[in-house]
Amino acid sequence: SASYPFRLPADIVLTPAVGFTPWKGMYDADGAAFTDIALKASKNINITDHFSLPLFVQAIVSPSFDKTYLIAGLSIGF
Repeated sequence: SASYPFRLPADIVLTPAVGFTPWKGMYDADGAAFTDIALKASKNINITDHFSLPLFVQAIVSPSFDKTYLIAGLSIGF
């Protein structure tokens, strides 16, 4: 798996990622295959000087399993 984050305007971080397997294994591939392709956008929302709310949304495509996922989340940081 490989990913690289890019910082966009408005403090948004965009992270594309790709996963690959070179042989048959637990990813339901007959040989070399892409296991996942993803794009994640995240932003840290500052509520106060000591409290922030990190938000993210991520789209994941799994060609090996023929599935697509959309994930969103948040966490609380102090």
